[in-house]
Formats: sequence, C-alpha cells, structure tokens
Amino acid sequence: MWNDVIIPSLETYVDIFGGGKIPQKFVVPSEVPWPEEAWGKHLGYILCDLRSKGTYFGFYGRDIEKLGELGLNQKLSSRAWKERVAPLLDLCMELHGEEEVPHDFVIPSEAPWDEKMWGVRLGLIVARNPQCAPRKC
Repeated sequence: MWNDVIIPSLETYVDIFGGGKIPQKFVVPSEVPWPEEAWGKHLGYILCDLRSKGTYFGFYGRDIEKLGELGLNQKLSSRAWKERVAPLLDLCMELHGEEEVPHDFVIPSEAPWDEKMWGVRLGLIVARNPQCAPRKC
C-alpha cells in the first residue's frame, strides 16, 4: 500500500497542489492523473494516523527524506514518538551507550533490531522531531 498507493498519491498531490499540509479530510479523486489503486482512499486520514499513531512507521522511517523533499510535514505526535521511536532509542542506547544519535544513523539490517525497522533513518527522525527528543541513544 505504501509504495503503490500512498507515495504515488503524495507525489500527485504535490504536483497538483504543491507541498505543505494535506487537509485531513482529503480523499484521492477517482480520476486521472491520480493512481487508480488510490482512488477513494482517505489520504488525509492516512497521514494523520501516520503522524499521530505511527501507522506505517517503518515506511515513514525509510522514506522520511522523500517526504521532506515533497515538502510534507514529518513531525510525529508525542504518542507516536513514545510508541515507535522511544523503543528504538532505548535499544540504540543499550547498544551504543549514551551518545547523540548521528543525523545519518540508519537502523542496520541485523539482530537485535526488528526486521521491520531495518533501514529506518532514525537519525533523521530524531533530527526532524526536536519537539520530542532527547537526541541520545
């Protein structure tokens, strides 16, 4: 869904309306140039859930740079931070001690990291959510 529906819909939205905030009630129109697989999807609610609950967090974490290039809001709510990011920072601290998370830190594709989190750009997530940090791991 992320690669076939959400990202292409975001790209189309930005092409048509420009970057910035996508209204929460925005529904993908059932017409060209929108991706047919996305027709009728509640894109605004999907993004709201991403920021507030951390839905699609692994994809968000891998594509955070692309979301930034599209001019979209990448800030997470404190709830999403506590549920999704804090456990990753705890593991990072356990593995690396209390050091600042480097901006370019990417979760490696190896244990003890959860396979669903491999490739998540944790450093960028922390950098782009200063309201939630500490930047320590």
